[in-house]
Amino acid sequence: MFCALSGEPPQVPVVSGKSGHVYERRLIEKYIAENGTDPISGDKLTSEDLIAIKSCMYSLVFYVFCASDAYVLAPNTAAPRPPSLTSIPALLHTLQNEWDALVLEQFSLKQQYNSVRQELSHSLYQYDAAQRVAARLLKERDAAREYVMSLTVVFIMYTHLSLNTELWQAFKLPWVSHRLLRLMLLT
Repeated sequence: MFCALSGEPPQVPVVSGKSGHVYERRLIEKYIAENGTDPISGDKLTSEDLIAIKSCMYSLVFYVFCASDAYVLAPNTAAPRPPSLTSIPALLHTLQNEWDALVLEQFSLKQQYNSVRQELSHSLYQYDAAQRVAARLLKERDAAREYVMSLTVVFIMYTHLSLNTELWQAFKLPWVSHRLLRLMLLT
């Protein structure tokens, strides 16, 4: 059973009540909407003249008319095979196309995986570098605070001690010179 318009097995088969030819419902309804005649016999034809075919003998498609003017496949039937899948070379070609599509999809997924992995690696490297910089800055800040505190202590001690160089050498603070403290006191 083939559609008289498309030459393929119809998914929603109907027969013209006037000419007896089988059509795909959506094709013949479109043709009737445009021309209003039977495409084979040329007789006047309306959608009411079409009769739905319900064939269980060949396990063809059985459709139920819904309120939304759509036809739904009954759950116990299978759609007919398209003509492109009726020969072994056509099946092999279809399988090869599906295999190629799977391989291309897998390739694109691998590329996406590698790019995401590289972005993650770069982000982790930046995070690690930022933490190292923060740790180094905290260490420098603590050292600077310690240095300022020691300078404050030395300054206080120097103001209470005399400007005796021998006594100054007893503290053994190599990073604070006697001249520096004198300049600090004079200014």
